[in-house]
Amino acid sequence: DVLLVRVRNPSLPPDHPAKALDPFVFQSNVEYVRTVLENQIDLRSLGADFVSLEHLPEDALYFKYQETVNAGGVPSERVVEEHERQFGVDYRQDAKDYAHTH
Repeated sequence: DVLLVRVRNPSLPPDHPAKALDPFVFQSNVEYVRTVLENQIDLRSLGADFVSLEHLPEDALYFKYQETVNAGGVPSERVVEEHERQFGVDYRQDAKDYAHTH
């Protein structure tokens, strides 16, 4: 392991205590993402700050941008609606159930 670390990092000085890194473990992050979304989904930028949507002033650029971008409908909502039409399920609701059916 130490030799491999030195081979991959030839610039390490000879006296550097090279050690192999612990193997990376792939695991689900669904709960983490859900927690982040639950706590931050309502935040919007206001200058260099982030504030709750309810605290944005009526003339905030956010509202003008949303009006322009979503003038023909919200693209992400169309994707969800099309998926639901094709597969009969809203994949956002339960990732575990969705993963087992597709």
